[in-house]
Amino acid sequence: MRVFLLFSLVLVFNSRILAQAIREKSINDQFSELINLSIETIWQRINSYKGKERIDYLNLLSYKYRSVRVDSSRSYALQSYKEAMAIRYDRGIFYSLQIQALLETQLNHLDSARSIAVQAF
Repeated sequence: MRVFLLFSLVLVFNSRILAQAIREKSINDQFSELINLSIETIWQRINSYKGKERIDYLNLLSYKYRSVRVDSSRSYALQSYKEAMAIRYDRGIFYSLQIQALLETQLNHLDSARSIAVQAF
């Protein structure tokens, strides 16, 4: 039951993202380009950008590390969350929380994942 509820929440997250992508057609193109960037390139951009762009790259780095280095992935997601909260960047907050919920699900911490997922709303 918990897994189904968590899966439903993730599906709702993805539905929100999809709706936004339909409104902003270029998001799909941007995501395709970004997801193929190397870790090294992402690091260079994190170090050279500030504000929203830096937060987006921190979230991207967190997402790319999710299967390889869970602790690093969590650290980058938390950092992006803190920075996004500081400037009230809703999209950055949402993505960082979504990644955190995904990581908690991977670790089978379903209560924590649900709590983080609810926070994103």
